[in-house]
Amino acid sequence: MKSVARALWRAWRLSLAVVGLCLAVSGQARADLAFGAATSLRLGGLPSEMATGDFNEDGRPDLVVVDRLGSTVKILLNTGGVAGFSEAGAFSVGSAPYGVAAADFNGDGHLDVAVTSFNNGTATIHLGDGSGGLSAPVTFGAGLNPRDLTVADFDGDGRLDLAIAVFSGAQKGVSVLWGDGDGRFDGRPRTDIGLGVAGRHVVSGDWNEDGHVDIVAGSGDGVFLLLGNGAGGFAAAQRVTGDEYVPFVAAGDANGDGHLDILALVQNTSASPVLLLGDGQGGFSRRGVGPAFGRFSGGQIVDGTGDGRADVVLSRFSGTVVVVPGLAGGGFSAQGLEYPVGESASPPAVADFSGDGHPDIVVLDDQRGYLANLRGDGAGRFAAARAYGIPERYTQAIAVADFDEDGRADVAVTHRDDDAVWIMRGDGAGGFEFSTRLDAGAGAGSVAAGDLNGDGHVDLAVVNEVDKTIMVFLGNGRGTFTVAGQRSFIGLAPRSVVIGNFRGAGYPAYAAVWAPETAGVYEGIQWVGVSPQGSIEMLDVASWDDVKGFAPLDVDQDGRADIVAATSVGTVGTSLSSASYPGDPVYVPAGVGALSAIAGWSQTGRAGVFASAGVQIASLAAAPGQALSMVDTYGAGISASVLAASDFDGDGGPDVVAADAASGELAIVRGQGAPGGLGAPLLRFVGGTPEQMVVADFNRDGLLDIAIANGLGGITVLVNASPSPNAALASLALSQVALSPAFAGGVTAYTATVPHGVAQLSLTPVAAQAGASITVNGVVVTSGMVTAPLPLAVGANVIQVDVVAENGVARRTYTVTVERSQPALHTVTATAGAGGSINPAGAVNVAEGQTGAFTVTPAAGYRIAAVTGCGGTLAGSTYTTAAVTAACTVQARFETLPTPTNTGSGPVNVGVVDGSAGCQLDLAGTGPVAAPAPYPGATMPHGAFRLRLINCQPGETVRVAVTFPDLTGFTVKKYGPTPDSPLSSRYYDPVNLQISGNTVTYDVTDGGWGDNSFGAQDGTINDPVVPVLLAPSPAAIPTLSTWGLGGLAALLGLLALRSGRRTSARFVGAVAQTRF
Repeated sequence: MKSVARALWRAWRLSLAVVGLCLAVSGQARADLAFGAATSLRLGGLPSEMATGDFNEDGRPDLVVVDRLGSTVKILLNTGGVAGFSEAGAFSVGSAPYGVAAADFNGDGHLDVAVTSFNNGTATIHLGDGSGGLSAPVTFGAGLNPRDLTVADFDGDGRLDLAIAVFSGAQKGVSVLWGDGDGRFDGRPRTDIGLGVAGRHVVSGDWNEDGHVDIVAGSGDGVFLLLGNGAGGFAAAQRVTGDEYVPFVAAGDANGDGHLDILALVQNTSASPVLLLGDGQGGFSRRGVGPAFGRFSGGQIVDGTGDGRADVVLSRFSGTVVVVPGLAGGGFSAQGLEYPVGESASPPAVADFSGDGHPDIVVLDDQRGYLANLRGDGAGRFAAARAYGIPERYTQAIAVADFDEDGRADVAVTHRDDDAVWIMRGDGAGGFEFSTRLDAGAGAGSVAAGDLNGDGHVDLAVVNEVDKTIMVFLGNGRGTFTVAGQRSFIGLAPRSVVIGNFRGAGYPAYAAVWAPETAGVYEGIQWVGVSPQGSIEMLDVASWDDVKGFAPLDVDQDGRADIVAATSVGTVGTSLSSASYPGDPVYVPAGVGALSAIAGWSQTGRAGVFASAGVQIASLAAAPGQALSMVDTYGAGISASVLAASDFDGDGGPDVVAADAASGELAIVRGQGAPGGLGAPLLRFVGGTPEQMVVADFNRDGLLDIAIANGLGGITVLVNASPSPNAALASLALSQVALSPAFAGGVTAYTATVPHGVAQLSLTPVAAQAGASITVNGVVVTSGMVTAPLPLAVGANVIQVDVVAENGVARRTYTVTVERSQPALHTVTATAGAGGSINPAGAVNVAEGQTGAFTVTPAAGYRIAAVTGCGGTLAGSTYTTAAVTAACTVQARFETLPTPTNTGSGPVNVGVVDGSAGCQLDLAGTGPVAAPAPYPGATMPHGAFRLRLINCQPGETVRVAVTFPDLTGFTVKKYGPTPDSPLSSRYYDPVNLQISGNTVTYDVTDGGWGDNSFGAQDGTINDPVVPVLLAPSPAAIPTLSTWGLGGLAALLGLLALRSGRRTSARFVGAVAQTRF
């Protein structure tokens, strides 16, 4: 009857979908699309119990599964693939097989299988061949209606025995079959241990730690402990619980104290798992298991999360698996993790089936004939949908919105036969907790969310199928609601409701209710609104035919939501909305037969729908202002009864997720090609009974997730595990200045201004999603790391930050325009005293950090005395300031040249051609001197002349020029010490001597050639030079007239002292005039 009722329900139940916006991005290679869902393997029959073992000896755990309907056991070999297992063979056993165990009964090193037969009263042994095959069965009597069994050496003979829970007969309780080590169990009579109660489940272990194996049995009257003596005998049974119904027990160290404990699934009025904590002496203390309650089919005490602590893994009869994590110190978490796996769930098997080092969970769904495989991630979670809500309550409808406006998606759900709407608050991590219960009318069914009164807060509309009404709850933005009212449908039976902005911008949303006529002829979709006074208004209705599912969608992209519907005659209908009423539907054949579900999608410049018919999906799309037309049809891989469409992988194109309410299978179909095109389906397993799907980013990672109203599976959340399309930055900072505006996730353009003195800065970008890649001005930068210094020119500098999402498709560009100010100008005031000029003179503007250059020129008869100010230096006639950082003054001072004496043969001019900046003539030490010793064969009509240089660099070589009155017929010699005669003086040729006219040019070196203080590098050079006339007789010396003496005086005015480095011959100093 249950399956018939569900079939009738689905016949008129509508599959609704939330339409997700698809963002247009540049076309790139697409990333994988994946959801955190389990995988499944269709076994058929009625799979009920299983055991693990390596049957083909490849190092991976396999399964042996009991098919109660086919009276067989199946060997499922671990393949490591998507499904995880493949069937190696089915082997006959007795009628109604129950318990199964795997062990090496004949000692050949290969695993064998033992199975009990409830109807035949036997235990069947299949010997394994080590390759996944089993031998012909051999049966042994096991008592009346045997159920579960456990394997151990109970008599200490080194051979494995069987302990079997016996359900019926005079000796009901436990029977022990003694193994002979060759795979047989009839060598000696079995031992029957009557408990007086029906044995249901048995486990073995050493609870009193005496080294002998004991037995624990679960029964209809509690849990019994049988202490073994190691020789095949057992002490009288001890009941370690109250008179309780315990159909399942398991053994393990639950609290980590080193003593063996018992997990007992107590199923009295208050059904809940119980832990019996052993003390190592056969005694127990009782405690509950955290959040777990309800009716469970089995469980294990095992490290299911891979953290080294024991957890409790449980299977509900209603089709979910609950993992209760263990805590340090032996406790258990107050929050369990629940996963839907089907319409029912067998006792779980926990092992590393995938070979990745993390525990996985496998369960059987005997109602549908499936195996569900939940792969662990090593962090306490499993690759399966999570379940929330009220355990074992049938969830039939769901709506999504942020009811309390905290930025997290919440859901509203209805349960069958509950007459209420439940608000489940989202935690922002993909989970939900109960928030509010709203009493609705009789038969509360479909529910929708939207702003019906235009106050900016989300409201709810729910149709009540029994009393044929609609109720509206007005939200206040804090997660609570007030009732706006309840209105009846006259002659119509409301079935489903959606909410959309059917009138366009500036108007409140309307609810649209599909309601067939109670007489079964007419169908309508009626608009329902809320008046300004807050009351419900029953508005226009459009006539429809054969509706099976409908959704709001702006087909023509005019800003108003329209209605699209799938029909049982294979058409897709569209009702375009006007500002005041719904239009009549227009139908387009989908070409795939009777449709059962529909979901809409939209993106810029395109909108469309996916409609399912059995294992096919029809795709239709429309351009703005156009009607829907066929794109193509595609395979779904399952019988798709529920659809959701959106851009799940973030590549800009619509994808679709389909669910099969009959099998609990899920098909993930990625968009491909033009908008509306689809690729091949990827099948996963969601369990439960999918009734409706909604789409939102429940864990706020930038990817759209799915929440399913999943029958007894509760609220099932499929977390999108695709590579993230999030190309946003979480933060962006400059090293020396703040951004304008302050960083915000939705802003991509920023500016900043820095003073001229900031010539470079660094930038620190942080990606919002791990896995995104970042480049700054084309250079790859690790998220959260500081870039290398970025140089700044004066003016605008654009820094470009490009972020590419983890999926390799979505990208976002941020720009930071940094304006580096023009340099500040400082006034340098240049002045010159009497006797010369400075150029430029007066106020001169010099940029911050730059230098200024000034030319200093003495007037005739003057020389430069000093130039000061602005931290500068004088080189020749050029004065260069230091880097200017403030206003300053440059001042040049001059002094007169000394007056020459007109004696001897006439004036002599001397200058420095090349030398360091400070090397200059010492006038006091420069002039005529007494002639040294005679030069052989020559006369010295001009006598001798000495020049003295001071403030030179130690050891410096200086080039000088001397002009005599007349050098016709003369050569020039120097007189003084030399390297080969440092202690005495002699005549020698000047270094690099050149005579041009009356001017002699040569080199002198401090402490070297030409320096009378030979060897002393003290910055002072004393240099006597002697013009020598190489003539046989002395030349006449002319006598100067008065006019001649005046000319000589004028010539002396040209003499000047040298100041700074000289790069060409110039005469800057006058020495003396002498007569010979």
